[in-house]
Amino acid sequence: MTTATIDRPAPHAQVLRRGQCLGKRNPDCTANIHGTSSAYKAGCRCPHARNANRIYEKRRREGRNTPRLIDATGTHRRIQALWALGHTSTTIGEAAGLSEHHVQRIVYAREFVTYNTWQLIDGAFRTLSTVPGTSDRTRSRARKAGYAPPLAWDDIDDPDEQPKVDAEPTDDGYDETTVAQACEGRLTYEQLAAHRPDLIETVRRLARTLHDVEIGHLLRWPGCADTRTGPGHRRATKAGCAIEKLRRDNGIPGKPRWESQTPQTRKAA
Repeated sequence: MTTATIDRPAPHAQVLRRGQCLGKRNPDCTANIHGTSSAYKAGCRCPHARNANRIYEKRRREGRNTPRLIDATGTHRRIQALWALGHTSTTIGEAAGLSEHHVQRIVYAREFVTYNTWQLIDGAFRTLSTVPGTSDRTRSRARKAGYAPPLAWDDIDDPDEQPKVDAEPTDDGYDETTVAQACEGRLTYEQLAAHRPDLIETVRRLARTLHDVEIGHLLRWPGCADTRTGPGHRRATKAGCAIEKLRRDNGIPGKPRWESQTPQTRKAA
């Protein structure tokens, strides 16, 4: 009794996404991919390709088939929402099985995507939407671009839906939620610098109770650990001096540094 051997797909067929080639089951089939309706149209006559094509044609006649291209609005929003959380295109691509370039191209150059791409991005979205990202730069850029986070959407695939934002900007241009989080030390200077009104209002509130150097450490301001030398700067840092300049430029009063106080005032404090 002779056992038929099942050949592996051609080398160039292996670069296709997983699931597009289900293996050769007919020894006489000369197609490069096997087992799907697309493979059947490409010349595969394996039994599972015939069955897949039969099911596809039946659903097409009945109007129940999955469309080959769908609106990319929901896919765009999913990627942008993950950017808003601080996930980079590389991280999203790794979770979806796509390249970084492919993820960016979906957002900037695609009005429609395949159903398979929608599934891949949706799977990555479900995995990453509950985990904060690690890139402050990506988060700042997304916020500057106005991308909404995942929780802002009820039906992310609905083109007519508008994102629900927790707090609207005030008349002064700053976001109350962001400023409150920054005053608690939950946001850094890098995250606030993308929107200067938030940074100014945060410094305004912190300056009521903290010195410039303490504000620098709380916000992890660049240069907060670099001590300056020279008259009047023995305890100041580069961050502290930058914060002092920001206060003066915006008319924000602040607590004086210890070096500028008299011994009597220092003792009383």
